[in-house]
Amino acid sequence: MPIPMQLELVALYKLTEEAAKKNNIDYSSKIYFPINSFLFDYIEDNDNLKICFIELTDKTRSQELKLRCQKNENLFKTEIEKLAKPFNAKIEYTTIETDFTESADIFSSRFTRLYECLERNCEIYADITFGAKTNTLIINNILNFAEQFYDCSVEAIVYGKTVFTKNKAGTSVPDPEASSVYDVTSLYFLTNLTNHIKANTPEEAIEKVNKYLSIK
Repeated sequence: MPIPMQLELVALYKLTEEAAKKNNIDYSSKIYFPINSFLFDYIEDNDNLKICFIELTDKTRSQELKLRCQKNENLFKTEIEKLAKPFNAKIEYTTIETDFTESADIFSSRFTRLYECLERNCEIYADITFGAKTNTLIINNILNFAEQFYDCSVEAIVYGKTVFTKNKAGTSVPDPEASSVYDVTSLYFLTNLTNHIKANTPEEAIEKVNKYLSIK
């Protein structure tokens, strides 16, 4: 998951209601990272979790960004370890550092580093909430690669929506009551469908896509 670069994160998101009830947790309590709401819902006793962080760096302010990323990584670790503790889960962390620059070389480097994190026969949960927008495309390609060649299954791609409102001072701030966690995995499967669909005409292709959408 891409690590957010914000100086101060706000806990905006809720666990799923089912997970909160199952584990006797107050459903009204908030968490910082949307992916954890899904992990907590699917994690099982004695699971092995491998968390892969994507950390962006910038040569002009490398130390400042590094400190922010490390702070937010630690915040994530504290949150996931608290949620995973009742399951006695083992957690391994990997951090990929990459320049906050958008170029073909950087894309290749991010893909390669993420590829090196893959393991066979894994369930994969991805979070696309934070970080550079281009990471979403790279993560999508890695997931497709993992399914095809590593026999992995994509269980969930998670996105946390943040809604901003103005406080009494007129400053825009995130609204915890309006923020939501979404499972956008269907977009990944729709992309796979359109990439592999076979049709002789646009009309035939649209018909096949519509059939898929009606099933979903």
